[in-house]
Amino acid sequence: MIEQLHVCYWCHRSDTDVDDENERDKEDDRYDAIDTDEIHLPNDDENFGDRSNNLEVENTSLGASPHEVTITVAAIQAVVAEQFGYQISYQKAMKAKRKAMTRLFGDWYKSYAKLPRFFLALEQSNPGCIMYSKMVPGNNPNEENFQRVFWAFPPSIKGFAHCRPVLSIDGTHLYGKYKGTLLIAMGCNGNNQLFPLAFAITEGENIDSWSWFLACIRVGVTQRKGLCLISDRHPGIIAVVNETYSGWT
Repeated sequence: MIEQLHVCYWCHRSDTDVDDENERDKEDDRYDAIDTDEIHLPNDDENFGDRSNNLEVENTSLGASPHEVTITVAAIQAVVAEQFGYQISYQKAMKAKRKAMTRLFGDWYKSYAKLPRFFLALEQSNPGCIMYSKMVPGNNPNEENFQRVFWAFPPSIKGFAHCRPVLSIDGTHLYGKYKGTLLIAMGCNGNNQLFPLAFAITEGENIDSWSWFLACIRVGVTQRKGLCLISDRHPGIIAVVNETYSGWT
């Protein structure tokens, strides 16, 4: 089912999120000896020593600079060892990086909750922008969990009418906390250049997500007949194309 995007409270919770959260809580309990805001340089593993030797984790791990977000956990360990003569554990360095990333870019959970307002603002600033979303019921009353969102910009929708009758579709994996897949549809203009047409963020590549994505294109983007569909022949795409009423046969 395709739904117009509306503002409501979203959260993101996959089937494995509850187990993951319990596991993260256990992990956090194991490493509570380290303050996530600052690493105290100890005289030994049991005594944290003078607090005047405190080291701000964010400044050390990422240099408070967004362009250094690719720094590895091992590199953080090496920086601390070189500058302060103390070897921190891999788990402590990993927790420090996670804290620094949250400070730089915000919390993953809260970011998903802001998606409805973000897309509403995008729609209002781009009249004619197509937005569809799909949510599933949450665990609490009046709560909906984010599953998918589709969007296409008006210049692309209008411009595709003047492109070659070719549509390329593909997906790429997202490697954030909640994973997922970015689906994209591209046309080909008169100069044989790629023409971005439509996008979607889904839970993954499967028959249901590809069926929903291609249905969104047919409903809101183009009803053009005789399109040549180019893909990597993912089983989900093949299944959708072979459906009699998919609009792509």
